[in-house]
Amino acid sequence: MNDAFITRIAGVSALLSVAVQFGAIGIAVSLGIRPGGAIDFGNGAHLLAANAYHAASVLGVSLATLSPALSLPLGLGLYVMLKPAKGYALFGAVMFYVGMTIAFVHEVLRIALFARLPPAYVAASEAARPAILVLGDLIQHAQEMFDLMAFVVMFGLGFSAFALAILKLRVVPRWLGWVLLVLAVGVGLICRPLGFFGVAAAAMAVGLGMLVFFVWLAAMGIVLLRSNPPKESASVV
Repeated sequence: MNDAFITRIAGVSALLSVAVQFGAIGIAVSLGIRPGGAIDFGNGAHLLAANAYHAASVLGVSLATLSPALSLPLGLGLYVMLKPAKGYALFGAVMFYVGMTIAFVHEVLRIALFARLPPAYVAASEAARPAILVLGDLIQHAQEMFDLMAFVVMFGLGFSAFALAILKLRVVPRWLGWVLLVLAVGVGLICRPLGFFGVAAAAMAVGLGMLVFFVWLAAMGIVLLRSNPPKESASVV
């Protein structure tokens, strides 16, 4: 397959991913939900509240899942554009797709929680409700672990490698490499694990960092659309 075609597909997918992600955020905001806000699926009051806007919340979560699905060509596009950096580009691509695989397990579990638990809890008898709360708590902890692993592998390791590849070559504006490196290390390898273990400031930094990342992703989408993948002899710093 032509390298230029791959990078253009990756560019389109990156821009669509950003648009869909902000669509999911828009749905959450329109419902008065703080994007990324916690819903405890082991808490009956939370399930009752979630059921009140069940259809819209499932749509929002589905759009949030569609966003990374649309970005699947991104890893291949970045690899094609950055492959003269050899090991950096290859490691980035491998970590990107390993992380994506883990992320989709997380997303499937998350959609299942939003789609099935609130209406099941509302319809259940008082005697059955405690079992539903235990199941919800168990599945929620599992999907949060998958989310953490996917984030560290894909975002922390994969994008760190891609950032180093960008800095090594002269085919992408270097500021995009520096921004990505700061995000990948600061958010992916430091703040996200700290936030998982309850550090509030780190969790807030992850949210802000991801907003910056989507701006970066839109800029990289444009770069990919305009790129001509370099030959193996491309200039290396």
